[in-house]
Amino acid sequence: MIAWLATVASAVIVQTPQGPVDVRVTGEGPAVIAFHGSPGGSDQGRLLDPLAQAGFTVVTMSRPGYLGTPLEIGPSFDAQADVAAALLDTLGIDRAAALGMSAGGPVALAFATRHPDRAWALVLEAAVVDAYVPSDLAKNKLLGRLILSRTFGGPTFRSLRRSMLRKPERSARRLLKIESTLDKAAREACASAIALDPEPWSVLADSFVPYRDRRRGLRNDLDGLAAVDAGRWRTLSVPTLMQYSPSDADVPLAHAEALLAEDVEATLVLHEEACGHLLWFGPSAEPVADARVQFLRQHQP
Repeated sequence: MIAWLATVASAVIVQTPQGPVDVRVTGEGPAVIAFHGSPGGSDQGRLLDPLAQAGFTVVTMSRPGYLGTPLEIGPSFDAQADVAAALLDTLGIDRAAALGMSAGGPVALAFATRHPDRAWALVLEAAVVDAYVPSDLAKNKLLGRLILSRTFGGPTFRSLRRSMLRKPERSARRLLKIESTLDKAAREACASAIALDPEPWSVLADSFVPYRDRRRGLRNDLDGLAAVDAGRWRTLSVPTLMQYSPSDADVPLAHAEALLAEDVEATLVLHEEACGHLLWFGPSAEPVADARVQFLRQHQP
């Protein structure tokens, strides 16, 4: 690997044969290429700093349409996987584990199935595996404005970020109404737990803005996610870990089950303590990180 990139903690633009890619690289050791959720970008890779601290090189690229990566170089999930392979070539990385978070799931799966010689493992965390249509949840006014609205997207995300930074417990409580199937008491407990460690929550908040630099990627994701078919991944052959929450109202457990139904060999870890889709925060944050590290150490080249 190019030595100077091993310790880059802020995002840089790397020129690949496919085009420019906004990327954040941290840590040293076996490589993991991470695919962020929606919205997001390479800055969401800060949630994976514990993985870098555990002895891995973590490469988080802004998927096409996000931050400094143009949408034109990879509008489809297959094309994004090819961009990832080109990025690894440019960085001098031969093989990497793929890690898909939420809406980054289809790209991680595409990378592992299209480039099996480049992937030494796959980790899916609350990841989209099958068709995902957020309009099913649009009865919730906040979700409709936050995810589906083209008019109010920017102001709504800015408002949400301010709330998350200033009032983490209140904002967590609000999001949990959308992102979980938990009852009120459980949501209150989760919100309190998230507020006890506000730093990861602030990382998520910062990865929402500026919306104008993520808008094209988000809209493109919404189109692509609706067409995802779990049957596409039946050729998956690399060691696979799936981490999900049974109380996830956004990407339900049915996504993991759809992959297992394709007779794919994978280890499924259910986090009963998780705050719905917010797998990386609160009570499940440490167990998720520990399971990820243990699995990757087991399979690292």
